[in-house]
Amino acid sequence: MSEFYERLKKVWNTKGLLCIGLDSDVEKIPEQAAPNSPEVYRQAEFNGAIVTATHGAVGFYKPNLAFYEGTARYMQSTAITALGLQIAMIREKSPDTVIISDAKRGDIGNTNKGYAKGSFDILDADAVTVNPYFGVEAMAPFLDRADKGVIILCKTSNPGSGEFQDLPVTIHADKLSAFLDKGPQQLEQEISDGEGHPEYEQWVFHEDHVKMPFYQYVAIRVANAWNKNKNCALVVGATYPKELGIVRKLVGDEIPILVPGIGAQGGDLRATLENGLTAAGDGLIISNSSGIIFKSKGKDYAEAANQEAVRLQEEINRLRKELRPNAA
Repeated sequence: MSEFYERLKKVWNTKGLLCIGLDSDVEKIPEQAAPNSPEVYRQAEFNGAIVTATHGAVGFYKPNLAFYEGTARYMQSTAITALGLQIAMIREKSPDTVIISDAKRGDIGNTNKGYAKGSFDILDADAVTVNPYFGVEAMAPFLDRADKGVIILCKTSNPGSGEFQDLPVTIHADKLSAFLDKGPQQLEQEISDGEGHPEYEQWVFHEDHVKMPFYQYVAIRVANAWNKNKNCALVVGATYPKELGIVRKLVGDEIPILVPGIGAQGGDLRATLENGLTAAGDGLIISNSSGIIFKSKGKDYAEAANQEAVRLQEEINRLRKELRPNAA
C-alpha cells in the first residue's frame, strides 16, 4: 500500500470519511472574523478559527485555492503565502490530517512540473485535484510523486458537467478487455445481457468497439493505466449517486473517491454511501464546505461549525455500520 493510501486508511479508521472544504468566500464570512481588516486577514482569521474548532472531529481538509486568489488584491504571492500558512496551521493542530489542495491543476508537462512542486513541496499539501484533459504524459509530474495523492476529476457535481463528461466515446474492445481482465467475447455478452452489470447500462458494443460515456472511460483509464504508484483518486459528485455507483463498480475498491456536493448542492448522504462505499466500509472522502463552515453567521461560527462537523461525522459513521455491517 502506498504512503498516500496508508494515510487515507488511517484517517478512515480513526476519524471517519468527512472532509471540510475550506471554500471561504469572503462575502459570507461573519463580521466577527477580524472586522475592519483586509479581506485576506479576515479569511485567515475565519479559517483558523474553523480549523481550531473542528480538527478533533475530522481528518480531512480541502482548502480551495480560488478563494485565496480572490482575496489577494496586492500580489499573487499573497494568496500562496496565505494558503501555505493555512496548511502549516492545520499540520500543527493535527499532524495526521490529510490536506487536499483543491486547485484543479492541468497543463502541459513542463508547466505541471511547477504546479506539482508548488502543490507538494511549497504548500506541503498531501494531495491535489487535477484535470485529466491533457492526458497521462502531461500528468506525469503529479503521478510520479508516489508519496502524494493525485485526485482526478471524473464526474463533477455541477449541473452542467454532462456537457463534456457524458459525451459518448468509442474505445476498441481489445483495450477495454485488457483493462477489465475479460475477453472481448465475454465483454460483448455481458454488455448485451446487461444482467448483473449495471455499470454497462450505457455501453453499446458494435463490431470490435464499445461506446460509453467519457467520464466512465476516465475512471477506467485512471484505475488501470495511471495508478502505477497507487496514489490516484477520482472526483465524483454526490449529486450524481447513480454515476458514483457505476464508477465504484468500474474501478473496484482500490481507488478512493472524493465526493463533493453533500450539503448546499443537495447531494444525498445515504445514496452517496450506498453507491460509493467499498466492501470495507471506507473508500470515500465526503466533502462538505458551506454547510459546515457557514453554519452560523454569528460570533459562534466556529463552534457551530464544529457541532455540525461532529453531527455529520456521526451520521456518516452510523450509515457506514448500517450499510456495511460486516466491515471490519
